[in-house]
Amino acid sequence: MRASIFGPVADTLGTFAAKSLRTLHIVVPSSAFSKVIWALDSLRHMSAPYIKLEAAKDEELHFGAASSIHPRLPALQHLALKSHIQDFVEQAAGWSLPALRHVSINCGTGRSDLPDTLAFLSVHGADLTSLDLYAIPAMPLARILALCPVLTTLAFNGDWRVLPAPSSGDDADEGDAPPLAHDRITSVGLHGLAYAFGVGFGAAYAQGDRLPALVVAATNDRTLDLLTARAAFPALRTVRVLSPDLLEALDRADGPAPGEGMKRWERWWQACTHVGVRLEDCTGALLGELPMDPVESDSDSGESDGEEEESEVELVDEEESNEDEYDASPTPSHRPHPSRSRREDREWRTSIPAQGRPAARRAPPAIGRVPRDGREAGR
Repeated sequence: MRASIFGPVADTLGTFAAKSLRTLHIVVPSSAFSKVIWALDSLRHMSAPYIKLEAAKDEELHFGAASSIHPRLPALQHLALKSHIQDFVEQAAGWSLPALRHVSINCGTGRSDLPDTLAFLSVHGADLTSLDLYAIPAMPLARILALCPVLTTLAFNGDWRVLPAPSSGDDADEGDAPPLAHDRITSVGLHGLAYAFGVGFGAAYAQGDRLPALVVAATNDRTLDLLTARAAFPALRTVRVLSPDLLEALDRADGPAPGEGMKRWERWWQACTHVGVRLEDCTGALLGELPMDPVESDSDSGESDGEEEESEVELVDEEESNEDEYDASPTPSHRPHPSRSRREDREWRTSIPAQGRPAARRAPPAIGRVPRDGREAGR
């Protein structure tokens, strides 16, 4: 939406929907930032705004009178920010958001002008229970966790180097940094991980230059090792790989690449299983299980001859009117994929032997497809 259009729209919402509007999705250029502030200040019953500020032709922002406004939004619980949001985050650090519990900050693919997340969280982080951070450059995750003592759900870029590199001890800032640990976080989501399993565009990029891919993959390993250390994250129960592109790449390749990609998956599975952590993909299923075509059960075939004749007639009718077959929406237990509906059942399996493991540990799942009825063996 252009900045010139958003002004009248915001005025209309503030006039006619100030008390009834609860959620709002705003996508405007960053030059309309001041109008976004005016709009939020007039919508004090808002509980969940999603705000995306796109790049503007005029890089210089003019706040005008909006710079002196400090909105008080007592009902705002969820705040999602995306793209060119550094000025918004700086201004929001001075707002009154007493009910804020869930924050998402997505900086997109930009590598500079990151928002001052620490300043924002030093004001609003004490009561947050959910925090989702995405940026290409690493954020000071240890300091961020120290500012959010009651956090239970955390998502961040799994490609960040979250632990400082070993140094001679001359850096006073590193010495003052708090440990990377949290005693209340139960769920962690990892963005990125494109190089972890040797599939997709990450594998294609690594063919030209393997060194960056190896460095990032090693960083992924250290991050998972830290998350599965009970001393650092004693309450952790779930680690979820958040990238849908990575799941699709694993589907197309029938699993991790042979060699280091498969070995990494096996190490991650064993590390999580050893401490009772569930390793999931972006759909919430176990990482390594993909849906397969539904298989007709044997009970459906045990019918009388007359019933078989009837079913044959009905089958012809269904074929003649197969347009209705695709009208039904998938049930919540399905995980639809446009290329999976009629693919042959293929499996990617782990090479970990089935015997020789302690009885307390679960074996990795057979990395393959599970029936679309949502049922999994052993669950």
